[in-house]
Amino acid sequence: MLIGRRRYRQFQKNHGLEKLTPPRVVSLDRMSFQTRYTVFLLATCAGAFLFFAGPAAYLLKQNQNLFQQLAYQTAPDLVRHLEREAQWMFVFLGVAFLLVAAATVWLGHRLTQHLLIPLQRLENHLDLSLEKNWTLAPLAVRNDEDFQKLFETYNRFYLISRERCEQELAILEKMTIDASQRQNWILWNQLVQEKRKSLGIRNASPEPGSDANGPQRRAS
Repeated sequence: MLIGRRRYRQFQKNHGLEKLTPPRVVSLDRMSFQTRYTVFLLATCAGAFLFFAGPAAYLLKQNQNLFQQLAYQTAPDLVRHLEREAQWMFVFLGVAFLLVAAATVWLGHRLTQHLLIPLQRLENHLDLSLEKNWTLAPLAVRNDEDFQKLFETYNRFYLISRERCEQELAILEKMTIDASQRQNWILWNQLVQEKRKSLGIRNASPEPGSDANGPQRRAS
C-alpha cells in the first residue's frame, strides 16, 4: 500500500501519533563536521581576499612612495595628506579582511547548521523507528528545507511500515490458538504484546487459561 503526501496529517490525526521535538542546535558529535567545513570555507575566502588585496596593497604602497617623493620636491604640504590617505587605506583593508572573515564564519555556521539539523532530525526519528517505536508522527517537511524529497520518501517508508505492523497485529488477533498447544499460545501472546507496545496500544496482557483471553478462545 502506497501512502501519498496528503495523507501524512490525516494519518497522524487518526492514530494520535506523538510528534518528535526537532533539535534546534547541532549535537556535539557533529560539531567537528561543522567546524571543519567552516574553517575550510574561511580559509578559502581569506585566501581569495589576500590574493587580490596583497598585490593591491603592494601597488598602493609603491604609488604612495612615488607621490611622496614628488610631494617633497614640489609641494611638501601634501606629504601629510598622502600619509593620512595611506594609513586610512590600510585600515580599510584590515577592517575589510576582518569583516569578510566574520561574515564567512557566520555564513559557514549557518549553512552547515541548515544542512545538519534536518539530517539530525531524520537520524533521531530513524533511531526510534529501529527500536520498533511506531507511535511517532511522520517528520514534518517545511517548504524551505533542502531535503524535502528525502523526508517525503522516508515518511512513506515509515507509514507503510506502521500500517504493515497494524495489519500483522490484526492477523495475529484473529488467529485461533488450540488449548492443547500452550507453548504456542505463550509465543503468540508475546508477539501480540510486542506489536501492541510498538503501536502504543496499552491493553491488558492476556492470561493463560482465563475466560476472556485464554488459549481456548479466538484472540480478539
